[in-house]
Amino acid sequence: MERNKAQSWKDCDEDIKHFVLDLVAMLKSEISDNLVGIYLHGSLAMGCYYRPKSDLDVIVVVHNQLGADIAKKIGIAIAKQA
Repeated sequence: MERNKAQSWKDCDEDIKHFVLDLVAMLKSEISDNLVGIYLHGSLAMGCYYRPKSDLDVIVVVHNQLGADIAKKIGIAIAKQA
């Protein structure tokens, strides 16, 4: 994909798509029954993701607040993927 062109989820670079899909799989695994949903948000969802300047926004909704241990584990896993 051309780096100077806005992207959407449908046509984003493969490495971006894989990053998001791997993140979703990890979150489903770690949160499991507490998970309500995972939502792509922001520029990539709206079709104006510009790779040199944009970030990736994901909203994770859970039934109950995550414990500090699982939140830390998820944070570390995300940092390793990025």
